[in-house]
Amino acid sequence: MQPNPPNRVFVIIAAFASGTAALLEELGFFAMMEIGFGATHLTLAAITTAFLGGLALGSWLGGRYADRVRRPLFVYGVLEVAIGITVLLLTVLLPHAISLSYAVVPDYPEHIGLAALVKFIISVIVLLLPTTCMGATLPMLVRSFVRRDSVHGTGFAAVYSINTLGAMLGPLFAAFLLMPALGTFWTLLIAAGLNVLVGAGAMLAGRKAILPEVWLGIPAPEKTAPVLSRKEKHALIIAMILAALSGALGLIFEITWTKVFALVIGSTIYSFAIVLSVMLAGIALGSLIAAGLVRRIRDGLFAYACIMVLLAGSALAVAPIGGQAFFGWIVTIVVESNGQFSTIVASEFMLLFAVMLVPTCCMGAALPLLVHAARGSLGTLGRRIGNVYAANTIGAIVGAILVGGLFIPLIGLQGTLMLAVIIGIAIVGEIGFFRVLRGRYARGCILLALAVVLVVGALITPRWDQALLTSAPYLYSGTKYNEPEDVGEYAGKILFYREGAEGVVSVHEDVFGYRMLKINGKTDASTHTDVKTQLLAGYLPTFLRPKAKTALCIGLGAGITLDALVRGGVPQVDAVEISPDVHAALKHFGCINHNVADSPNVRYYIDDARSFVRGTPRKYDIIVSVPSNPWIAGVSHLFTAEFFEDVREKLTDDGVFVQWIQMYDGISAKDFYGVIRTFGEGFEKVQLWEGRLGYDYLIVGSSKPLKIDALALLETLSDDNSNAAIDFRPVPIRTPPPILVSLVMDRNNLIDKTPAKDSPAIHDDRNMLAFRGVRSLFASESYEILKPLVEHRIQPWEIIEQEKDLPALYARHIDACFTARKLTALAKLEFLMRDRLAREGKSPRYGKPVAHLCEAIYGHYKLEDEALHLFFEKYKLRQAWIAYNKEDYIEAGWMCLVDVLANIPANLEAKKLFEEAKRGIPLQISEKRAQADKELAHPPKPDEEWEGEDVKLFYDMARGYYVLGDYMSASKDIVQAERMDPDDRKDIKDLKRMIAEKLEPGNE
Repeated sequence: MQPNPPNRVFVIIAAFASGTAALLEELGFFAMMEIGFGATHLTLAAITTAFLGGLALGSWLGGRYADRVRRPLFVYGVLEVAIGITVLLLTVLLPHAISLSYAVVPDYPEHIGLAALVKFIISVIVLLLPTTCMGATLPMLVRSFVRRDSVHGTGFAAVYSINTLGAMLGPLFAAFLLMPALGTFWTLLIAAGLNVLVGAGAMLAGRKAILPEVWLGIPAPEKTAPVLSRKEKHALIIAMILAALSGALGLIFEITWTKVFALVIGSTIYSFAIVLSVMLAGIALGSLIAAGLVRRIRDGLFAYACIMVLLAGSALAVAPIGGQAFFGWIVTIVVESNGQFSTIVASEFMLLFAVMLVPTCCMGAALPLLVHAARGSLGTLGRRIGNVYAANTIGAIVGAILVGGLFIPLIGLQGTLMLAVIIGIAIVGEIGFFRVLRGRYARGCILLALAVVLVVGALITPRWDQALLTSAPYLYSGTKYNEPEDVGEYAGKILFYREGAEGVVSVHEDVFGYRMLKINGKTDASTHTDVKTQLLAGYLPTFLRPKAKTALCIGLGAGITLDALVRGGVPQVDAVEISPDVHAALKHFGCINHNVADSPNVRYYIDDARSFVRGTPRKYDIIVSVPSNPWIAGVSHLFTAEFFEDVREKLTDDGVFVQWIQMYDGISAKDFYGVIRTFGEGFEKVQLWEGRLGYDYLIVGSSKPLKIDALALLETLSDDNSNAAIDFRPVPIRTPPPILVSLVMDRNNLIDKTPAKDSPAIHDDRNMLAFRGVRSLFASESYEILKPLVEHRIQPWEIIEQEKDLPALYARHIDACFTARKLTALAKLEFLMRDRLAREGKSPRYGKPVAHLCEAIYGHYKLEDEALHLFFEKYKLRQAWIAYNKEDYIEAGWMCLVDVLANIPANLEAKKLFEEAKRGIPLQISEKRAQADKELAHPPKPDEEWEGEDVKLFYDMARGYYVLGDYMSASKDIVQAERMDPDDRKDIKDLKRMIAEKLEPGNE
């Protein structure tokens, strides 16, 4: 048969397509196994090891057989078809394999290590065949492409670069197109179809594509394996050792930089796709550059050492960028993009590509140079490529295991990067040393000198700023700060800082003494505005089920919810948290969580929540889930129908499940009500409770009616020594009504009278929370979410047991508090609408929402503290801060003094700011007051636009100040109302007379 060499154009197309399919399959399988097995570092390391191990085995086997076959393109096609078929089968069978891993481990929570081993074994069994076939394809493709002895390295570099370039598109297609539109299942099917299509084409094109024996250089290519000479073996061993080191170094760089970039662009599925694509693009470009240079290089090891010098040097140059300037660039991108998702993503991709261009290009050029260094005949090409690539993959496995499990927890992110640099320096020094020993003094001394310079550079690299690392510029730029210089003030005092496999955990204390728990820079718990929600999440289920014996708390945060479960009377509580560093940080919140970290009533488990709930054989009376925001990678899995089903199975017959959900930062109205719809499909009885108006909400579900004994609750909160009374006092909640009126809706209203009835349920396969949440991160839809909740809010009587036995005064108290809460909610809704108009450049009038607040404060004094807080948050305290920052301490002091006189325990910030302002108030304060009295006596003429609702605005503000006891402010506002009143109303004159009486000497 006449030799007919394979078509190179087809080989290039096949290499590109198989690279794309391989990454789609890798990401798809990782997504399915992460949900099923859990997202802990131990589990992900097991999955990664199984995946890379299959690639290593495949490349080794493929290399051995690539030199024996005369139709490598045909064999490649068979491998691609095999990959497609096995992927199709695994897509269907993988869920059953995941279930098996839990069935074979007894008492899962107590044998997490054994469970990880079982998951690893199952991962290997599941992934072995497709990954082995994937690993074998590269030697076959290169063997089909290379035609002459002189271009071994060039041919490998060309195929490797094209394959990697195709792989670069995989994460982008998966994250931005296929998974959001079709889901993981169909993404895997498309990838498998691509494998089959490419494989069928390769088999068709490779039927007659026969390599002649003269090219193979062996007498019987189909039977006899080629034999390496002694020199070839020596060169191959050196190349394999260096390839293994390069693989470890590459994975260390990849994982560490991924974690660093997650701090500045967010820990989302999009950021992971961007980082992975950028690195693959750089590797592809580096391989392409190597393809053009390899044929001109005689000393492959020296060239490889020079690449290592450039890699280590560029990594050192990039290190300060990661710690300092990179954060400033992200701040600029977020602020100037005005929150546009596409602009932010494109800018981040280009910025990351520019920052990582040189290091990733060096990583891409390293492997082709090592293949070139392992010189030999064309007949041994497949074996050499297979062995070098297998060694590189094995090194990557070791790097992946060590970087998260050992290096980052021990020496941190920057230390791990410096360790990778040291590995590169060691490689350079080793090659230089052997060059000197062999008499090549010039090149050897050059390499040794460069190694010394790099060591000095590593030693003088400045330490990264922890405040910048925990600033989350992707989220807080434009709100908390606009310049990197503002970050230090925002970060406050760092009390705890730890870089671990699951992320960076830190505890901060601001100038007012409030403490915040941050994970990857994002605040996930605090001792300030989050306290009420955290307390309610723990105490509410104990009010609904006062006889509960067991509880499970998912997510620790500051430990406040966990402590509320314990202090609420649950004798045995299990707590599951994915990060051990969060558990270590609990001690810094001991003043508010009563040192729950040391409580004998709590058993702690470091595990993924999905994995724990699915694997534990225990049943609980109460389960509370308080994870981070759903748009963060992995967290969205705790809001799906499959998770709610698992939770329901772990509840006792009358058990209660409480799920936290927020209304801000990356959740659209469609997703908010989608979660409620999904929750409603899993539980017969459903309620929505309000933690913080317009911010945090709690969905409660059970199979039994959800009722609260209001008399028992009154008795509990009336006892000043009870745990609940003590814990709720700072919020402040001193009586049951503020808790009872936190109920927003029951199932009938929540599912049938809100957009939840038309919202699609959320499932694991196509979890839109993970994709849409980031897109709407800066496009708040709080108004659209809150509007139905305000319009259809229900009174709490439906959840109160023994309603007829309640004292009349108590009942009136509940009604009054409900009215105040509804007025406050209306005011919040109006504020959201008017703030949106302000962002659109319009000039909204705020009279209506302020009137609602004043009415809530005046008509229900001391019953609606949230109205008071919202009032001062929107007006007095904000203006006080502006005045304080302008060094107008007198103005700031007086504004805060009004707040302090109102005696709002929750607003400690005003008190502390007042103390700060007092230090700057000059002694000439009497002159300032005299000037103010003079201005009050001769107020300016009213503007023409001060009519209509603004008359009522000043009247209501005066009335509110009168109730609060601030008669000076009340007098000023009533004078303005009287001067603008065209109708000469009696109620204004009566209030003016009452205020004047209070201002007479001798009256308070």
